[in-house]
Amino acid sequence: MSSKPEKKTHKLQPSQFICESTPIPDALKNFDSLPDSASVRQPVVEALFACSSSTVWRRVNSGLIPKPKKIGSTTIWNVGELRKELNKLDGSISRNEPATTLGINQKPVKNRANVSPREGV
Repeated sequence: MSSKPEKKTHKLQPSQFICESTPIPDALKNFDSLPDSASVRQPVVEALFACSSSTVWRRVNSGLIPKPKKIGSTTIWNVGELRKELNKLDGSISRNEPATTLGINQKPVKNRANVSPREGV
């Protein structure tokens, strides 16, 4: 009798979607102590900017996240460049700038004080 090896399938369990079960990369845990010349990989960038992989690349293409460098097949970001962008975002949020400057695609809301009664309808 010939037996075929079983295919291993990876099924995600609901507990795998909970943040507590996701290991935090060491580079993210120690981000504040890394020198500006250090490099980090994409999972760290996703966590720093609280976004998905696709959103990281959209923001790179729009200039909101610095462009990474490629070393062989590995994509890396410079920690110093990421810190500059994070500081810009922190300043934007504290100054209550529109969300469009933060890379969120939404239409600007008209200032209701400047809208005539007919325009508002």
